[in-house]
Amino acid sequence: MLIWSGKGILVVLFAIAGVFVGVYISGLTGWESQEPPPFGLGFGLIMAAAGTFFLARQADNPARRRMLVDPVTNEHFVVKDRSSLFFIPLRFWTYILVVLGVLSVLALK
Repeated sequence: MLIWSGKGILVVLFAIAGVFVGVYISGLTGWESQEPPPFGLGFGLIMAAAGTFFLARQADNPARRRMLVDPVTNEHFVVKDRSSLFFIPLRFWTYILVVLGVLSVLALK
């Protein structure tokens, strides 16, 4: 079963890379004593949200849409990018990752 379409798999790759970078940065700042480091996890998810935001903007760019015309009926069709992950469109993953990142940072006690 395919759980992504188009560029949706990049959300997972952004999240994995962001968490690795965030945990590395939290290790440099001394937050590594907690397991898993919530600051690193949250910061990484927020960085992944930024990457997903720019990817979604690039995918939803009106200049990338194509207009197809049926020559028989003269009906117009707009073909645009429909990238998704778990059937959730790419543009909504930005908000999901930000909320998860903020909740992870707020989990610091």
